[in-house]
Amino acid sequence: MRLHTYHLLTDSPAKKKAKKLIEIVALMGFDIKLSRAQELVARLMGYGDWSELLRTTRAAPERGVPDQMLPPKAATERREFQIALLAREFSIEASVAETLLEALVPTGESRGVDWSMIEKLGLRLNDEDLAWFEESMALVREFDSAVRPLYALSNYPGNGLTHVRLETVVPGRRKLSRRTTTPDDIVNWVANCFPENAPLAGELLAEVKNRAKMACQSFSALDARIRALGAAPMVAPVNWTFLMLFRAHWSTGSNSFYSAINPEPWLHIGFDLPGFCFNPENEWNASRALALQMALRREFLDSGWTSDGDVWEVTFRDGNSAKEDIKVRAKSAGAACAWASAARGALRIAKQQTVSSVSLISVVGPDGSVEPEQALSMAVNESVIRRGKLIGATKLRGRGRRKAA
Repeated sequence: MRLHTYHLLTDSPAKKKAKKLIEIVALMGFDIKLSRAQELVARLMGYGDWSELLRTTRAAPERGVPDQMLPPKAATERREFQIALLAREFSIEASVAETLLEALVPTGESRGVDWSMIEKLGLRLNDEDLAWFEESMALVREFDSAVRPLYALSNYPGNGLTHVRLETVVPGRRKLSRRTTTPDDIVNWVANCFPENAPLAGELLAEVKNRAKMACQSFSALDARIRALGAAPMVAPVNWTFLMLFRAHWSTGSNSFYSAINPEPWLHIGFDLPGFCFNPENEWNASRALALQMALRREFLDSGWTSDGDVWEVTFRDGNSAKEDIKVRAKSAGAACAWASAARGALRIAKQQTVSSVSLISVVGPDGSVEPEQALSMAVNESVIRRGKLIGATKLRGRGRRKAA
């Protein structure tokens, strides 16, 4: 046995992982027998072979330490060993082996949202947010269960299905050369994988149509839930969302295969911000994207956001970028400046970036312009800035000033 071997109370989990490995690699283009899958799973868990796993588990059943509970160094060592093993066994690149490992998760739990990520940012979700999150993830799982089998139905070497990406586009200021996905689009993607002498037809076509309809319904409901959250935390309408399952096709010499399908659908939440060109705005595995969106929104609400007041147009620069403008409802010029700055901080956090500075250029409200210096002096006293979780007072600047506070 290796260091950090994953011990088991029974051999049942290992048997299930072996069967799951066969299913995953079959969609990659590899046909392996159960005996080989069992040997691989045993070695991935740190045993010399399947016999040692069975012998050890039956003689001394023990609850193993999953990846998530190992010390960082030990977790890295285990992961690097597993990636190298899969890369050798299937003659694939390390990056492809890593995707396969994430799909199989032989020594841990499937990766979903990393709640420690929310905690490290100093953010939170309340009970209402968590309920919204769970209901939304149920729709993600419905989409997954409808779409994932389509890959097995069209798993032709070199011409199999690689992407099922459903999009909803609402026209805004930023022009997008995209359109909303329909069930017919999905059917056509699958049909295009079939050979001309054996086209998609009959009962199989009916199944694909049904799954396409189910996938679109689930995604449409999820999209509506996201848009119904309102302007916080980006203070801009959602203009483009997509939910996607995907795999890549690899060809190295005579070796042709697919990567494992991503374990959890990928979600993009995009905002109508014409001056902000560096996409994606919030794009991760669905559980992380949704949790992050809700946590950033919760910080807005905890800071007093109501979306009430007059409309103010705030023009600013984010670091050294080109000037941008955000329209925000607020009760004063200072509040408008604070919310616009916090929105840019939230956007940067969603992109796993940091805000270097927000330089205020102008603030225009119902009675005309307000001096930027005056707006800034009020903004630093607003709750969302004083809390400092999205952006702090030292990041706010006016033209010709290095800091606002």
